[in-house]
Amino acid sequence: MGCGVSAPASVADGTIAESSLTPVSSKRFGPLTGLTADGSVRAGAVDAAFVAVKVPNAPDITECINPGTLAEFATSRAADAALQPQLINKVRKCEVPGCGKPCGFTMKTCNNCGAPLPEQTVHTDNIFMAFVYGVEKGERFPYNISIRKQTETLLVFDDPLALAALHFCAIPTTLWCADWRLLLRAPAAGLALIRTLEDAAWSVVEEQFLANDAWAKKHIAPAMLPSTAAGRAALREKIVCGCNFPPSQFQLHVQYWLLPWVPQQYRAFLDGNALVPRRWFPLQYIKDVLALDDPMDVALETPLDDVFAKYDSRVSYQAAFDHEVSRCEAAHCEMGNWQPQDFAAVVPVGTDEIVPPVEGQGSGKKLIEADKKVIQSNGPTKTYYKFARAERVPEFGV
Repeated sequence: MGCGVSAPASVADGTIAESSLTPVSSKRFGPLTGLTADGSVRAGAVDAAFVAVKVPNAPDITECINPGTLAEFATSRAADAALQPQLINKVRKCEVPGCGKPCGFTMKTCNNCGAPLPEQTVHTDNIFMAFVYGVEKGERFPYNISIRKQTETLLVFDDPLALAALHFCAIPTTLWCADWRLLLRAPAAGLALIRTLEDAAWSVVEEQFLANDAWAKKHIAPAMLPSTAAGRAALREKIVCGCNFPPSQFQLHVQYWLLPWVPQQYRAFLDGNALVPRRWFPLQYIKDVLALDDPMDVALETPLDDVFAKYDSRVSYQAAFDHEVSRCEAAHCEMGNWQPQDFAAVVPVGTDEIVPPVEGQGSGKKLIEADKKVIQSNGPTKTYYKFARAERVPEFGV
């Protein structure tokens, strides 16, 4: 795992911390779901179990076209009033040391570490627009990324805060659209854009991951492994895709990941802390609303309830959300292939403990965070978007 130890035998056979527990649903907490029989999280991913399944990315190596920070870029373009809103997000920022994740301004808890969020909102760098404009860095780290697909109109890249072993974001690069609701200004064009981003992300899944036998056999349950093109296409039903509102980055981005979730994220899902209602919008819901082709003059300040009031009698958000939650739980249980022997410990429910203790790791949260780097297929090559925009891109629908 991240600290280089081997899994003890008691974990390898799946008995640790489980022998005295009351069994629950064998489907929900099956041996390959990433949770123990009482729902505790398997943690301490063993390095050797995952090292061979990293899927490299091989984009063209491109230099940034705007050296310096995004704040410096904004200052250099201060005369362009229409550009300035594109470069910031309105968020609640996690204050936990070592986390600091910007979260949607309606959220109460951090969707990275689970800590309570402050009430006040702040402005942060719109990193996704920094990608579009080829900006070198922020105050804390460079804005180069693990690119999976890039064209003159879009960008697909590995999400560094991955919720699954395969997790991308897909963004448009010829326009600014702060969040998915603004697509309602021009629904037909918005629907075409969403479909283009979705198809681009799926092409990466099929061509770079499902075509990789080692990766597929490790991360997909044997019964679900595809052996034909039709079988690979059928796995599109096991994708979770959609958009958050409010987003943590104010540029339209389709979140796209193949189930199963990583163990901790599945626990968060069962606890109601992943796919949060009225924040998570399944892509099928968004496409169905846009397909009505009934425009709405949406602004950044438009309340979400106004959107529901206009469309809900024809496309029910609650029905779409409930269907998505049921679909995702069933798909995770079908797809799960988290072998108990590939984890050195567990983090018991409701604690920050590690059982058994792992050398060099003092808390369950830190160990789980380290696991992401072991499990996720974040490509090793970081670079800048080769079609970066020298001029301001237009706002969608304006």
